[in-house]
Amino acid sequence: MQMSNIKSLLITAVVGYLYLNIALVMFWRPIILYNPTMDWLLEHFAGTGWFSPLLFIQDFIINTVLSFPLALFIHYLRPQSYWIHGAVAVLPGFLWTHSVWINDPGFSQIWQSVAIGWVHSLATLPLAVMVVIWLSGRRA
Repeated sequence: MQMSNIKSLLITAVVGYLYLNIALVMFWRPIILYNPTMDWLLEHFAGTGWFSPLLFIQDFIINTVLSFPLALFIHYLRPQSYWIHGAVAVLPGFLWTHSVWINDPGFSQIWQSVAIGWVHSLATLPLAVMVVIWLSGRRA
């Protein structure tokens, strides 16, 4: 691997960790407080089987939109492999954040509800990167 690739991966890891674990927390606070969709979902679907899937879809879309700045940053680096840079951006923060669940002795009883949240952590940035690549390819 060339030195520039190693530097690029290190920069991606640091920026990805900071963005996904600090910035997203700050961005989610106002979304939780001022999102009218949540009130609508609670009013119309609370207590039904539709509430959880609709909430999952809403959160997935929000997390994907919030991942676009990091996806643009990764695209700006013009890496040889977007998949490696995406994994390097996501995995350190994911492992740090979710290691508490894996080390919990009661994890075997709650793993299904926790694993659903992992989809948000692992899939939204790659989706945002794919959209950025697709959009930049159309304009070129």
